[in-house]
Amino acid sequence: MKTSSCKAKGRVLQDKVREMYRELGKKRRLVEDDIKAAPMGQKGVDIIFSPAAKAIFNHDIECKKHAQVRIPAEFKKHYKKYKDQTSLKLLFSENNNSEALVTMQAKDFMTLLERILYLEEM
Repeated sequence: MKTSSCKAKGRVLQDKVREMYRELGKKRRLVEDDIKAAPMGQKGVDIIFSPAAKAIFNHDIECKKHAQVRIPAEFKKHYKKYKDQTSLKLLFSENNNSEALVTMQAKDFMTLLERILYLEEM
């Protein structure tokens, strides 16, 4: 597969993730420019948040679209890049015939679950 085709497929996943965050952001008064997909080939995260969006979504996001994503290896690589930051590290992955998946550390998932349950108790 050509490099340009691979990048185009990756861009589709980035755009999908960006739109999911924009939908949530609209409910919190964010505008489209607050959440952007990074240009292909650029170092760093794949979804870029403005300071206003970062205050709501403190996430470092990597997107991987492959026929076979090696999730543990890709997540480990992503986590290592941002380990010194307090943000939630997320890997969005998708193969050609599936829905997007999100990978995070189990302890981060449990923290989110605890917050959700706390809010439900209120």
